[in-house]
Amino acid sequence: MAAEKRSENLKAAVLHQHTEQYESTCNAFRMAYYIAQQDRPYTDHPQLLELQQLNGLDVGRVLHSNVVCADIVDHIANERRRSLVQEIVNKRPLTAVLIDESTSLNQISCLIV
Repeated sequence: MAAEKRSENLKAAVLHQHTEQYESTCNAFRMAYYIAQQDRPYTDHPQLLELQQLNGLDVGRVLHSNVVCADIVDHIANERRRSLVQEIVNKRPLTAVLIDESTSLNQISCLIV
């Protein structure tokens, strides 16, 4: 009986730890997404995380550098691109592509898609 209770307590503690870690990772991802959406430099990420920490938000102990912010934004972009392509393939919408080429007065060629 005591062993079962200890096992349940351990499972609950591990679940709580994973939940906290997941939430702090989500917070870091949201802030990186905000930086990309607002076209801010990646160097704003550590200061934004520090501000959120001062506001009482759990941002964890990792994912705090501008390099990590760039990696997070790249990951989000790849996932969004993959999702969009998958949705287009699944729905098979009727699409058309219009291509036109023009030359300016300066003899510069421009291709418009």
